[in-house]
Amino acid sequence: PLLQVGGVATTVDNTTQQWDWPNGWAPLQHMLIRGLEDAQTNESEALAYSLAARWVASCYVAYVNTGYMHEKYDVLGIGDTGAGGEYTPQVCRAPVRAGARARVCVGVYMARPQFARASPPPARHCRWGLGGQTAQP
Repeated sequence: PLLQVGGVATTVDNTTQQWDWPNGWAPLQHMLIRGLEDAQTNESEALAYSLAARWVASCYVAYVNTGYMHEKYDVLGIGDTGAGGEYTPQVCRAPVRAGARARVCVGVYMARPQFARASPPPARHCRWGLGGQTAQP
């Protein structure tokens, strides 16, 4: 059950540690999406697009709800922030400028390039968690 509505979980082990269930991290999402895109089959490209849509939606909804980008997300939902580990989860405290997509995640070192490189345009794929809608991507 690694594939969830909010992205791909890092492991299925529920240890309460930061890398484990149900947390998802940007570098893993990025590697999976790029690997699937590189396979260049209809199926792999469709899955890559679906994974990117889930992750971008989760990042965007969490940002709308909290005002921050987070270092990890709970992939069981759209926009749910991650928890667990040996320190308080990091968030992006840098201001976001309109039209500056690549700067959205400045401050959370692993998340910044992956959100900016995700394939689908955020506006189309982020409506799932807004306004009480629960439709899955």
